[in-house]
Amino acid sequence: RRFGVTHWTGGARVRSATLFLRCAIRAATYAASQMKVLILGAGAAGMMCARELEARGLRVTLVEAQKRRGGRCFTLRAGTRVKEDGHPEQTCSFEGDRYFNPGPARIAQHHRTVRLCRELGVGLEPFVNRNYAAFQHTSKGPWKGRRVPLRDLDFDLRGRTYELLYERIEDRTIAPELDEETRGRFLDYCREYGGLGRRGTPSENRYTGADRRTPGSGPASREALLASGLSSKLQFLDEYDLQHSMLQVVGGTDRLTDALAGSLESEVHLGTVVRSIEVGEDCVSVRVEQGGEIRALRADRCVVALPLPALARVETNLGSDFTKAVREAQYDPAVKVGLEYAERWWEAELDLYGGMTFTDLPATQFWYPSHGLGARGGVLLGAYSFGTNGAEHARMTPAERSEASTAEAREVHGRADPVRSGVTVAWKNMPWAGGAYAGKNHAQTKALKVPHPRVRLA
Repeated sequence: RRFGVTHWTGGARVRSATLFLRCAIRAATYAASQMKVLILGAGAAGMMCARELEARGLRVTLVEAQKRRGGRCFTLRAGTRVKEDGHPEQTCSFEGDRYFNPGPARIAQHHRTVRLCRELGVGLEPFVNRNYAAFQHTSKGPWKGRRVPLRDLDFDLRGRTYELLYERIEDRTIAPELDEETRGRFLDYCREYGGLGRRGTPSENRYTGADRRTPGSGPASREALLASGLSSKLQFLDEYDLQHSMLQVVGGTDRLTDALAGSLESEVHLGTVVRSIEVGEDCVSVRVEQGGEIRALRADRCVVALPLPALARVETNLGSDFTKAVREAQYDPAVKVGLEYAERWWEAELDLYGGMTFTDLPATQFWYPSHGLGARGGVLLGAYSFGTNGAEHARMTPAERSEASTAEAREVHGRADPVRSGVTVAWKNMPWAGGAYAGKNHAQTKALKVPHPRVRLA
C-alpha cells in the first residue's frame, strides 16, 4: 500500500489463483480420464450410465451376459428367437414389418426418455392408452359375460355419483353451512360435470347419459353399478405415469436402445456372465465367465445395472445385510402375449383404434395397436398378466399361453378370427431377468443401499 502497488499485487493474486484453479481442473480432468469404471449389465440403465460417464471423460467397460444389448427393452420381429428357461425356443414369424414389444412399450410425456429420444434422433409417435370405445369385461357377478364400454362405465359411475351428491346438497343433508350463492354454484358444477338434466326439462337434475354414453343404450342404475364391481380398473388409467395419451418409439422400443448403443464408445463384452464382485482397498475386481473361460476385470469403480434376481446369483463381499436385501427382492412375473391376425377385426368391426380392454380373465388386458392404423393385419397384445395370473401363465408352455390367450380374446370380443401366429415372453423365465419389474417398496430400496463408495446400483 505504501508503494502504491495494491492493485498490482491483488491482480497477481487473482492471476495466481486462476492459474492454480486451471491446473487443478486439468489435473482432475486427467485423473477422471484415467479412472476406469465397470458397468455390469448393458440394458437401458447400464448404457445410460455409460453415456453419462463417457460425457465426463471416464473410461467405461460394459459387461453383458446376453449376446445382445438392451435388456428388457426387447422387440420381437420376424426371425427373432425367444428362449425361456425350461421351455421350448420360439421363433417369431410375423409378416412384413410387424413387431411386438414384450417389455416396455409406452412412455409418459414428462419422462426424461423423451428428451433422450430427441438427442438420439429416435422417432416417437402417439400411444393411445385410454380409449373410451374399449371395454371392461367380467366373467362373474350380476354382469357375467358382459363387455361394457369404458365410456358407459365411466360416465355412469360419475353421473350416478353426482346425481346423489346433488340430491344431498340440495336437501342440505351435506354441507348445510353453505350459503345460497355457494350452494347454487356447487349444484351447477354437479349438473355440468355429472351430466345431469338441465333445469326445466323432464330429466331435471337426473342422470340420463344423454350425449355421453354409447348411443342406443340407457344408463345403469346406482345399485347395479356397485354390484358389478367394475369400477376399480378405471383408477388404473388415472395415474400420473399412465396418462390417456402417451408415446411410443416408432418401429419398436429396441430402436431406442439400438440408438443408445450406437452412441457409445465404451468397450462391451457380450455373452459374459458376472460370477463375483469383490471390493478391495484400491479397486473393484469382477470375476466373469465368457465361453467357459473365467477371468478377472479390475476397475476403480463399478456400477451394477443387473436385475436384482440376476445379482442374487453373484457372489459379493458387500455385506450380509445387502446380500439379504438383494435375495429377498421380488420381481413381478409379468407375461405378455402377442397375437398376429391377418385382419384388424378390432378396427373394422369394433372401431377400436388403440387403447386397452380389461378383463377378470387371466389375460387381464388386451392392447389394440396404436401404429399401422388401417393396415390389413396387425399384432394384438392378447394378454398382459401379472401377479397371480402372471405366475400361472409363466408355468405354462409358450404354446399353451398363446392358445389360452386366443380363446380369451374370442370370449371377450365375440370374434373367432384365426390367429396367424403367436409369440410370448414370461419375464420370470427369461435368463438374466428373473421378472419384469420390482414393486414400489421403500423399505427394500433403503436396504439396498450399497455399503461401499466404489460400488453403485443403477
